[in-house]
Amino acid sequence: MLDDIDLKILSLLQQNGRIAHSAIGKEVDLTGPSIYARIQRLEEAGVIRGYTALIDPESVDQGMLAYVRIQTTVTEDLFEIFEDYVRSNAAILECHDMAGEDSYFLKTRVKDALELQQLIAEIRRYLPGCRTITSISLLTVKEVNASGSISALD
Repeated sequence: MLDDIDLKILSLLQQNGRIAHSAIGKEVDLTGPSIYARIQRLEEAGVIRGYTALIDPESVDQGMLAYVRIQTTVTEDLFEIFEDYVRSNAAILECHDMAGEDSYFLKTRVKDALELQQLIAEIRRYLPGCRTITSISLLTVKEVNASGSISALD
């Protein structure tokens, strides 16, 4: 079970994944080695799943952000093949198996409209007869890391 100190450590790491253990210690009134031990425990428990760098999408030719809703009634074996394809495709940042009228909801980043068109064509090859509904983001007002933020501590 996570205590208030663990939650504060997680919040600080989300704000700056490279923050020094001693700096975290000052915020929560613990020593650097104590912080190290707590972070190690959180990593081993799977609470902290990893660390990443946030890259400017424009800098790596992925300036177009689009969301793709997929509606389909294909069989389970095609879902497994499609999900393997999704895991291997760097343009698909997130894929959510949905309840309701959509089967999947994808968050994608591509260079431009042509790459988006090609991506959707590939999706339709993996899920024949599916219906896709695509929305293109004009501006990102707010974006957080993959796990969101621990808002209870803010």
